[in-house]
Amino acid sequence: MATSSGDPAAAGEPAAGEPAASSSAPGQPHHPTPRTSHIVRTYLGLSSTSRKRRACAAPKNQPKPATAEAPAARENKGCGPSGSASLQPSRLLRELGVRVSRYTHEERRDVITRYMQKRGGRQGVNRAAAKVPSRQALAERRRRGAGGKFLSKEEEAQTADKPEEKAEEEERELPPEVVANAGGVPIVGMVFENEEKAYKYYVSYAGDVGFSVRKGLWDKTAKSGTISRFYVCSREGFRSKNQARRPCPDTRTGCPARLSVKVTSSGKYRVTEFIQDHNHQLAGPFDIGMLKSQRVFSKAQSGNGNAINIPPGYKNYLRTKSTKDMDPGDFRALTDYFRSMKSENPSFYYAIQVDESDKAANVFWADARSILDYHYFSDVICFDMTYKVNDYSRPLALFVGMNHHRQMVIFGAAFLYDETAASFKWLLETFKSAMCGKQPKTILTDRSANLKEALGLTWPGTVHSSCVWQIYQNAVKSLAHAFSISEEFTHDFSHCVFDIEDDQEFLDTWNMIIEKYNLKENKFLNELYGDRENWALPYVRHTFSGDIKNMLRAETFGIWIKEYMGCEKELSPFLKYFGSSVEKRRQEEIQADYQASQGAPRAPVPLLWQAANWYTPINFELFRKEYEQCMDCMVYGCGEFGSLSKYMVTAKSKTKELLVQFDSSDGTAACTCKKIETAGILCCHILKVYELRNVKEIPPTIFS
Repeated sequence: MATSSGDPAAAGEPAAGEPAASSSAPGQPHHPTPRTSHIVRTYLGLSSTSRKRRACAAPKNQPKPATAEAPAARENKGCGPSGSASLQPSRLLRELGVRVSRYTHEERRDVITRYMQKRGGRQGVNRAAAKVPSRQALAERRRRGAGGKFLSKEEEAQTADKPEEKAEEEERELPPEVVANAGGVPIVGMVFENEEKAYKYYVSYAGDVGFSVRKGLWDKTAKSGTISRFYVCSREGFRSKNQARRPCPDTRTGCPARLSVKVTSSGKYRVTEFIQDHNHQLAGPFDIGMLKSQRVFSKAQSGNGNAINIPPGYKNYLRTKSTKDMDPGDFRALTDYFRSMKSENPSFYYAIQVDESDKAANVFWADARSILDYHYFSDVICFDMTYKVNDYSRPLALFVGMNHHRQMVIFGAAFLYDETAASFKWLLETFKSAMCGKQPKTILTDRSANLKEALGLTWPGTVHSSCVWQIYQNAVKSLAHAFSISEEFTHDFSHCVFDIEDDQEFLDTWNMIIEKYNLKENKFLNELYGDRENWALPYVRHTFSGDIKNMLRAETFGIWIKEYMGCEKELSPFLKYFGSSVEKRRQEEIQADYQASQGAPRAPVPLLWQAANWYTPINFELFRKEYEQCMDCMVYGCGEFGSLSKYMVTAKSKTKELLVQFDSSDGTAACTCKKIETAGILCCHILKVYELRNVKEIPPTIFS
């Protein structure tokens, strides 16, 4: 059977126009008329009746269109449903379920044409056309470089060492105007020349926001170096639960803030991730210099420690500008200094008192930061006049106080060349005017009668008490021979003045010192003993002093400043040293504030935990010592009167019993040692009663 024409009739099927074999012919079985194929209905939309009518209307002797299906056959070659490379039209029709003998030649052609049109619109793969390259062709293709040139062996080796460059990694840099408008805030897509510049940029941003930066995880290879790097907040993550010998504050809070950079194909570092949210309190403008990453960054940039870390808006409050090339003479030096400070900060305050001869007699000054400090720490102040070495030295006097970290704060300074009651009155009124009319609750001074008179006239509502530290300093001058000869006398006198809180013990110790060192005829000690109720600790326990005496004992400011009080020296070095010393103490306060904000001490006991969240670290340590001492105390009840209960408590190595009164209605307690009233810290006696009464929380009134 010939098949070269590709015509259905040639494939052994009768043409549409030729008469089919008679159904009555012998040997030919009769086939029932099948239903119209679904494929035919899909492609032609024919019905059986319309097909029959067209078949009857077709001329019987129509010639075969031998070339009508040839293009379709050639187009369909290799693309049939079976995927064969040479598929004939009759076979295609059979695979489509079309009975060739039931349709005319035009209908079969239309089926094939429409099928090929629909198949041509699909995403097909011509497997015959897809040639698999040989190994030699692949090798040649690898050796070709730009422009179709073949690479040498050296260039081929260099090309093989380089990683495959992907299109998505070649991202363009951000426009310069976008980076300029970022305001120092990192943006995903920023590109840096190297890792160090990316780190410095993030550290600079952290300084503006108020947190410290720590270098986190990195991805590094031996061949190409650092691939990616994470910079995280210093409070990222959590520390291990292992208990150290000396527990340290827990500063980790799991902060999510971080910056991620990744090296690009060009060797630069691109920001791939930036999270700016923090879950902890950020540092304030005054705390920026305390951040560890800022300190390291500042040392790397410049040798000047703090100048770069102070925000511009706060420099007038933190820095002082000393005068230069000053004229000789104290008055001229002071007036030049005051004008300079006033020009730097209009809030700087100074006043000069002149005598009848129109000459300066007394001078007072205070800067803006001192006035602000007084607003917060004015409960207890000390008027210190112990800086005068002899009658020929400059009579410096300072108004000092104690901050919440038990550090010395200087509120104002004065030169008093006239120590009369009128001069003290002027000084106290001037100080009150400089401090916006606010006077302290308690003032500690020396035993000057003129000063005591001036205080009664100018500050009637302020409690006046003699400062035990100044009394000790005056005793060192008056009893210089005793202090220089015997160290035992120094120890005994210091113990009597600073440590004894029981009145009978104080009397016994004082008498022992007088007899032991033969000082019965000493005028200074006799006057001091007669005035003991104004300065001795057993008699002034009802006066709140904040335990400022211990701060004054530990302070070394007076030792160094006395070197500048001699009249033979110019005043300008003193003004320089005084300004730098005041600034140094302010920086110490800022550092203490920052350290206190970094984490609370570990306190397993509820009372300690509550105190740790209320007190500053140094005050909490004092409270912790009292809590540890209460473990060694003995207590027994004395009776109950309604909600009031009385207990007698004896501390370790003490013989005297102290009375503690506990009120169960509000949880408050009072002790005869008066430590809470004097220093503001709960004593071990009250804590022992709290332990006995199973009190788990300190009443809020204790901290108010």
